Amino acid sequence: MSSTLHTKASEKGYESTEISASGLTVSYPLGENLEQMVDLFGIDAVYAKAKSGFQSNIVNVVRTAVKANKDLTSEEAQKHLDGYVAGAGQAKLTDVQKAAKSIANMSVEERKALLADLEASVVNA
Repeated sequence: MSSTLHTKASEKGYESTEISASGLTVSYPLGENLEQMVDLFGIDAVYAKAKSGFQSNIVNVVRTAVKANKDLTSEEAQKHLDGYVAGAGQAKLTDVQKAAKSIANMSVEERKALLADLEASVVNA
């Protein structure tokens, strides 16, 4: 398939991409955009690879969340993913998630001081 693929790509003027693996460098036509990829591999193959890649990214997002919170539940992980757009990067943390992450990194003394400040601000509100 690859020699036919290389021929097809060459005939259409598609560039090959250099790929390094195991200390070797090879070239393979991957296409420069979605249209070229579909032309080279077919819509089903492009979809399957995209879906697989997105699933892998989602697994990494969940693993990262579990590393930050070992007691994370499936529901909390789902909430974390609600702001995630596959292929666009990490999910944005809510203000509460950011605060919880910051508090988790505080010493006991810092947490006590923060709690006292919060209690004082509620009483004075």
